[in-house]
Amino acid sequence: ANIGSFGTTSNSLVANNTRNNSRESRLISPIINTQNKAIVEINFDVSYKAIAQKADSLEIMVSMDCGDSFSTIWKRGGDFLGTTVPSLFRTNPRFDDWKRVKIYANINNSNTAQFIFKNLNKEGNSIYIDNIVIQSLNAEQVTVPQVDWVATPNFLLRNERSIIEENVQGVGVDLAWNFPNAVPNTSSERILYVQYPTQGAQNITLRANNLINQNTVSKPAIQVISGKKLSNINNKPLNIKTLGNNNYLAGHNFFRDNAKAEYFSDFGKYELLHGADIFFAYVELFNSLSEVTFTIWSEQDGKPSQILASQKVNFAEIKRDVIRRQPTRIILNNPIPAPESFFVGIQLNYSPFSNEKVAIYTAETLRNTGWELTNTNIWQRYDKPAVAKTAAVALSHAIFPIVSPEVGIYDKDFANRKVLLYPNPTNNSVKIDYEDIKILSCQIYNYLGQLVKNYDNVPENLAEINLSSLESGLYLIVFETDKGKAVKKLILYN
Repeated sequence: ANIGSFGTTSNSLVANNTRNNSRESRLISPIINTQNKAIVEINFDVSYKAIAQKADSLEIMVSMDCGDSFSTIWKRGGDFLGTTVPSLFRTNPRFDDWKRVKIYANINNSNTAQFIFKNLNKEGNSIYIDNIVIQSLNAEQVTVPQVDWVATPNFLLRNERSIIEENVQGVGVDLAWNFPNAVPNTSSERILYVQYPTQGAQNITLRANNLINQNTVSKPAIQVISGKKLSNINNKPLNIKTLGNNNYLAGHNFFRDNAKAEYFSDFGKYELLHGADIFFAYVELFNSLSEVTFTIWSEQDGKPSQILASQKVNFAEIKRDVIRRQPTRIILNNPIPAPESFFVGIQLNYSPFSNEKVAIYTAETLRNTGWELTNTNIWQRYDKPAVAKTAAVALSHAIFPIVSPEVGIYDKDFANRKVLLYPNPTNNSVKIDYEDIKILSCQIYNYLGQLVKNYDNVPENLAEINLSSLESGLYLIVFETDKGKAVKKLILYN
């Protein structure tokens, strides 16, 4: 390709993963003289823009028998291989879309070594490779590995997963992880998902060795609580709402909105509000120190009011999570008492010297819970904008507050408020929208009070009821839920 890494060279290798699914492409090194050497260091630059559900991979293999057999020493694929913000479009990398990778291979004092860079094509995006440097190390060059890692996130609800990635400095060839109370308990991977079913402070132990030196570090790294993530979008499709090129309704735009917020109420009774997950759809940064402000507002007269808590979030953190297609978890240094209703979102800065941007995913919902603060400091709902930006539609942000523990007190109308039927009236079937509850059973009665349909075993994600067998008229639909009873009137016509 006629582009080089970090803008310093003019060419790079590109593996075009646009067709021919499962095809392998291999870049094979010469046979390298490694006589009287113990370890080989491999450096290279890589750029890859992940595409959803397309897990192209890059694997590095070594042979110490002149190419008769190879073993894997490093492998990444899909989101774990990504180095820049995902996209639906295949484009050449920019100067800041590259990542430098350094790995080590134990060659056991073999006389020769040969390496393969293997790309497995899953019809996702092109993989770019540049500046490959392979060098063997003398024993005195093999330093003691400095052991560290990054856990993302490091604050979890029970049964959530964290991404654990090694951050070993120095020569670390072989890794050995130990995760007490987790699944898996052990691993030798450099990056992996780990699930935690047990609450409390969780230790992680990592040993790194290079057959000459080794180092082991063990420390508390994960906090697991029993709580809940609130959601206004449930399983509805997520979208990026744009206002022209590189301008976003739920983010930075040429209207220079000051803030975006999501409204939460009627979600049950909890004691503490810890923070939130925000699923950012896009980020663009030119300064690693750039920040947005995560904010929680009180509610007054149905609008955001006083700031209850705030915390700075670095753009680089957001970019890391956007690359991996995961929400950014923002945990307050000190949790606050959980209000009965509140708003949570971000305050936006506009730098006069750069074009930095973030955008949050939104979903179209029946209940508009998305709000924005205009550049004139007026709070407005997305479905009733004071300044027309897009078609008036009910929207919710992909923002998910984290609360704990559940007190379990619900008023008698809680379930009734949580269930919506649409369309109503209807002529064939009715869709069901509900949140924060679990529907256990459903009964349909006609205007005479006669039971005409009974669902004792309701599917977990009940979304629609077929009414084609019923006559026109007025019906009552009774939902038994884990938070009480919901009774809804429905008009059916032919």
